[in-house]
Amino acid sequence: ELYEENIMKRELTANMLNLFIYEMWATIIKLIKQISLDENTYEKIKTEFENMENISEINKLQSIMNTYYTICDVMERQKQSRNTQLKDQIVKYINETYMDNGLSLVSVAYKFNLSEAYLSHFFKEQMGENFSTYLENLRMEKSMELLKNTDLPINVIADRVGYSSSATFCRAFRRKHGVNATAFRNTKD
Repeated sequence: ELYEENIMKRELTANMLNLFIYEMWATIIKLIKQISLDENTYEKIKTEFENMENISEINKLQSIMNTYYTICDVMERQKQSRNTQLKDQIVKYINETYMDNGLSLVSVAYKFNLSEAYLSHFFKEQMGENFSTYLENLRMEKSMELLKNTDLPINVIADRVGYSSSATFCRAFRRKHGVNATAFRNTKD
């Protein structure tokens, strides 16, 4: 867009074109200071900059565009890495605290200093299912283990997997598995 507007439409004078080119490089230098570049990328950009005096204006503009593309690629990889780290932290937290009946989208958003809307969208995008579905599936999986491997009463199991009442747990269990928790326990043998 900048090329189209400033080169194609305006037909800048040679002095203005040089000023435009150096302004674009100045912006790149500011960007470089704000992001972490690996050594190879940094050297590639540094070499491009050092060769600026020896090339034509059109080649300078191409060099600038290539550098912007490189920076965009780096920033996209960093964003993906940060997203993966955040997703892993959130999932770990949920897996460690699923038994808390106060665990909710709101409480997790607060814990990670995110808005509820952002966390909801982020979680669905990263995990392929919404937060409440993930939490319910996790709680159901843990409850099935307890039903199969212990003789704990249903109300205790409900409490241990994060349900505030055994009635809520039993409704969720039946909805998820098509059978009530007691019947499921009786089929464990």
